[in-house]
Amino acid sequence: MKAACGISILVLVCHFSLAGMTSSPILSYDSEYEEKIIKLFQSDDRVDQFDLFLISNAKISWKESEKFKANFNEFVASLEEKRVKIGNDERFLNHLFYKVHRKYLKNYVEHSSFGDVFLNGNYDCLSGTALYALILDRLEIQYAIKETDYHVLLMVEINGKQFLLESTDPLSGLVSDKEKIIERIEKYLNREIGPNQNPSQVASEESYYQYSFIVYNDITLTQLAGLQYYNQAIASYNQQDLVNTLAQLEKCLVFYHSERIEEFLTLAVSAVVKDKSMDFKTKGNLIQRFQQNLKQTVASNK
Repeated sequence: MKAACGISILVLVCHFSLAGMTSSPILSYDSEYEEKIIKLFQSDDRVDQFDLFLISNAKISWKESEKFKANFNEFVASLEEKRVKIGNDERFLNHLFYKVHRKYLKNYVEHSSFGDVFLNGNYDCLSGTALYALILDRLEIQYAIKETDYHVLLMVEINGKQFLLESTDPLSGLVSDKEKIIERIEKYLNREIGPNQNPSQVASEESYYQYSFIVYNDITLTQLAGLQYYNQAIASYNQQDLVNTLAQLEKCLVFYHSERIEEFLTLAVSAVVKDKSMDFKTKGNLIQRFQQNLKQTVASNK
């Protein structure tokens, strides 16, 4: 799949090889904060994972990020104290799950960013999962981020026991029963979950793009941050904004590169080639810049 996608993109780019091209790859940033964090990440400087999730919201400045980070750190510190008092990590996980919902996850709104969690309490599958993952990471509680083709969730392990943590189900999103966990996962894979439990869905009946295979992968926090841009690219594509589609995909590839993303980026580049509203030179510049960024990000994929 990877080889086929790579060849497809190369063919499309070669079609425009005579157009005016830029000499070095440049990302399109939506804020100074985003630009600073991505450049730090690309230079291999240590970057706070919290920043990687905030930067996708163009409304958030560096100053605001520090305020949100202080709020988050204070909350984690309070959880650490509560963990000691409870003295049992299984019971503590139950406390943590509901406490996070009461404090941060107020309103389920599809396509909410991680920054929205702190700005207005809006969240979706990805941003809610990111918040729980960041907290568990800080508390050194073992967890895995599970990516499906339209959803993400967490599997948490405490004393050898597995828990499924579903961020968009505030009442019964923490599941410990083995059979119920298996049942839920099967529903995710079969796309049988209801509207309030598939908030990052990008393959609905109204979508212009639907990917062609089932996904169930373990991903890292960094890769989850990349999926923010992937979802934004999908939204732009469905709105027929091809320029922003490629811009968001370029940033996605800084953090995450997968077969599903390759499939979509091939489709997006093909759409640009076929777009009758763009002149030949504009298409050439756009696609060449994207190809240069693709080579750079794939070569340095982390």
